[in-house]
Amino acid sequence: MFKNVKILSWLVVILLASNIAMVVTVLYRTNNVTRRASQRTDVEVPIERRSRFFNEQLDLSTEQMERFRLSNRSFNRKTAGISSEMKELRAEIIEELTKENSDTEKLERLSYEIGNRHRDLKIITNDFYLEMKELCDSTQRERLAIVFRSLLEGEQNIAIPKGQGRQLNRQ
Repeated sequence: MFKNVKILSWLVVILLASNIAMVVTVLYRTNNVTRRASQRTDVEVPIERRSRFFNEQLDLSTEQMERFRLSNRSFNRKTAGISSEMKELRAEIIEELTKENSDTEKLERLSYEIGNRHRDLKIITNDFYLEMKELCDSTQRERLAIVFRSLLEGEQNIAIPKGQGRQLNRQ
């Protein structure tokens, strides 16, 4: 009988220790995720405020700002047209998919067209970046690289590391 009590006591101690370890792990991970989220600064770049955003991040001169505005207008015109075409192609795909007898060749053609338009968007984005890079000095180029990396990886949510750009240096 004493042996059973001893075994049960050890089992209780082991279970208690594993529960404590689990609670500590959950608290540590929750705290770590919260801390990482608070360290990130997400700044949305609405299309209508892109000029001001880039000006603040890159500290553009008046001449640079004028060149940026011209490039930005051209970029917006080109991308708006392509985005509209892609939207129409996606609508055609949905329409074809919902038909009783979908035409797989048409679906494949539409998919290729969307891929081609997506490629065109990437090329236009690359050209825009290269134009921006050309008008920037070396310090501005470093910040531009951070902004574009975040734009391309974050679907237009800019996560600028602390200490980068004029806006964040004011803290």
